[in-house]
Amino acid sequence: VHTNTIGILVGHDPYRTSVSCPYEAEKKKLWVWGVAGGLCALSAMARPSMLLFAALLAAAYLWRVRFTKRAMPIVVFVLAMMVVHAPISIRNVRNGGSAVLVTASGGANFYIGNRAGASGIYDEVNFIATYDAPTEAEGYRLEASKRLGRNVELQEAAEYWQREARRDILGNPGEWIALELKKLWWTIRNEEQANNLSFEGVRSFASV
Repeated sequence: VHTNTIGILVGHDPYRTSVSCPYEAEKKKLWVWGVAGGLCALSAMARPSMLLFAALLAAAYLWRVRFTKRAMPIVVFVLAMMVVHAPISIRNVRNGGSAVLVTASGGANFYIGNRAGASGIYDEVNFIATYDAPTEAEGYRLEASKRLGRNVELQEAAEYWQREARRDILGNPGEWIALELKKLWWTIRNEEQANNLSFEGVRSFASV
């Protein structure tokens, strides 16, 4: 899905183009990889899981070219991502006090998806007042601070929620395995499971 999206946006499928063309043709299309890397970085600002796709793409391409000099497109791809991400990371260090690459929401997201009683999709918890992104992140930080008995920053709060989720997983591995199988089923089925926004609602303002 991500590869097709990038291909549509830049007018090419960068993976397919660079793998199938001769080396000289690949060099002429380095700008495609640069644009794709920049778009991946921009997408990761909203969905950090995009970084996992980028890593898989890089690994697949390097495996395909056997780590030869034809690896230059993926170098351009990674460098473009780094250039786009650099201002965000610098801002996180200055304002948040920690070197967070994109966002510090990974711990809360991991907790939502793997805690005891999780449904496998986005779930609301009783200690969050409202669910717009800034308020939700602050709610998880405040709850972590409350449970730890001291004020914590977003990064430390994220680490706390990761620990909580791992404790639930290890406390009842059978329940967690069943949860992962449910997620797998929702992944491969033809109908996508709606979470905090219905598809009918989206159709009212988006024609795609």
